Amino acid sequence: MRSSYELEYANYLDKNKINYEVEKLRIKYFDTQKSIERIAIPDFYLSDTNTIVEIKSNWTLDVINMIDKVKSYKENGYNFKLILEHKETDIYSLLNKKNEYKQELEHNYKTKIGHKKWKWMNNGVELFKVPIDEIDNYLKRGFKLGHFGNKKK
Repeated sequence: MRSSYELEYANYLDKNKINYEVEKLRIKYFDTQKSIERIAIPDFYLSDTNTIVEIKSNWTLDVINMIDKVKSYKENGYNFKLILEHKETDIYSLLNKKNEYKQELEHNYKTKIGHKKWKWMNNGVELFKVPIDEIDNYLKRGFKLGHFGNKKK
């Protein structure tokens, strides 16, 4: 298992005597964000119901990438379940949340809090507020936003 969430789900499957395989399948899908074909390795495969189960936390879920995978899973005849933060979740309902985050990001981009200005950094799942002066310091040192640690060429 790659996470405590996956271990918890495997324990649930064992307790309920549900047959499963871990990371057995390899399924091609088109990654729309990178415009390339990739291979998905689903977390669990439940053979009795022909169901792929992906286990994610709010931190690890990339909604668009997961939708790309689900499209391929369904085209290949599989059923699909997403377990997000220990609860079964409809992946498509998360699209609205992603749009809400984006709107909040745009709204708060130039917000002043106390005496500091903040920019909102967003990966589509979590919001992080970072003082503008810290971001400006990174940029002055030649870094690109979203690529901290990689010097600009």
